[in-house]
Amino acid sequence: MNAENAEKPALYKQIQQAKVLLQQVDESIHFHELIHKPVKVMGYPTTQNVVSSALGIILTGFVLAGKGFSGAGIAYDLQGWFNY
Repeated sequence: MNAENAEKPALYKQIQQAKVLLQQVDESIHFHELIHKPVKVMGYPTTQNVVSSALGIILTGFVLAGKGFSGAGIAYDLQGWFNY
């Protein structure tokens, strides 16, 4: 009977530790990040959509510039000089 009474506080302590652990896990799952002064791209706070749009605009510019350059009839000789 005495050993049974000694086990109750140990069991109670384990249950309390489990409750604390579950509360910590619950708090970390429901954590909402606060954003203070976010980095901006083109005047908009950076999100995945803004970064994707900015990269798309830059890539489109490079493609159009390359297309315009290749269609202009510019040619170079073997020494690298511009030929008219």
